[in-house]
Amino acid sequence: MTISGCSQFLLPNDVDESRPLMVTELQSLNHWLAVSKQVGTMSVEQVVVALQDLERPDRGGELFYYGALNQQLDRFDGWIQARDAFRQLANDTHLEPSLRELADILLNHNQSLINWHERHRHLQKELAESVLDRELLEQKIEALTDLEAVISHRKQQVIGDD
Repeated sequence: MTISGCSQFLLPNDVDESRPLMVTELQSLNHWLAVSKQVGTMSVEQVVVALQDLERPDRGGELFYYGALNQQLDRFDGWIQARDAFRQLANDTHLEPSLRELADILLNHNQSLINWHERHRHLQKELAESVLDRELLEQKIEALTDLEAVISHRKQQVIGDD
């Protein structure tokens, strides 16, 4: 009972569970998963070299590879390139549904990374502004304390002169 309830949340609404995957879909999906696994083991340096040798492809497996490489860069501009590549694949009606679904998952993953980065950058900016505001406040308090000391000293001089 619990397992069947969970499966509702794991599958997208437009997936037809009664339709078995064709052998070509399984082969293509397994190939893309193998590419993803292989790219996942690459160092950033290896990814940079691979991207230098690869022009941005238009569709299919090469575009998936391009997206996976950019995702592996683990930086903002790479996530944008990966998201855009996976979006193009997810919207390609010539691709098998299982491949479009995988591309959509990776598109969402990269968009989440982009969103996280932007939130993190925004919070860092707010923190820096907060630290600056605190330092300015401390300087004002110090100036007021010094002014108060000068006024107190002058009052003592005036009282002493009388």
